Amino acid sequence: MTATASRMLVPIHRLIAAGWVLLAPVAAVAHHAHDYAPPATVWQALASGLAHPLLSGPHLVALLALGMLAAARSHGGAMLLAFCGGSILTALAFAAGTAGWPAHDLWVAATLALAAAWLCREQSASGSNRLAMLLLVGLAGSIHGQIAAESIETDSTTILASYWVGIVIAQLALGGVVLGGIRRVRATREALLGKLRLTAAALSAGAACGVFFAFA
Repeated sequence: MTATASRMLVPIHRLIAAGWVLLAPVAAVAHHAHDYAPPATVWQALASGLAHPLLSGPHLVALLALGMLAAARSHGGAMLLAFCGGSILTALAFAAGTAGWPAHDLWVAATLALAAAWLCREQSASGSNRLAMLLLVGLAGSIHGQIAAESIETDSTTILASYWVGIVIAQLALGGVVLGGIRRVRATREALLGKLRLTAAALSAGAACGVFFAFA
């Protein structure tokens, strides 16, 4: 083990532990922005949708990891759209009365663990597996979208649509900010980029542990 790796080992282990402790209690909870009450108006639904990715710990970590992964690829924007598309498909499925993912929390943990492993690998801009990558990201979006779909109960199509518009806007905004920020960092400080990637991987791994052990 190199001196640099030795110095980074303890901080990363602490980040994994912090992710576990902080995210386990909110692993499958999507808090509404209005005192936990279902939204009663279009604006409340929009606000609730905007807040969901920020208040659902695993969802937030997934978006941060996705933004970092997308920043390393020319089709990064398409990756963000694929994630949102997957979550929208889940919304439509729930609206049609279709059952969600079985053992859903374990699937959430699996996506976070995969994101952590992906972030630890050397980044590559190769487009040879672009379609498979987009499908995988869309699948992750569908899995994380189920938490959002289960967090609202309403018979109003307008309120439901406003809620999901808010979620999509928040997902694109969060992922886009991370994507743009990481690309700017890459252009100036390559060493810092490596540390940020490992930090995101550690948080994803910690979140995966929290979800798995809290609900397995």
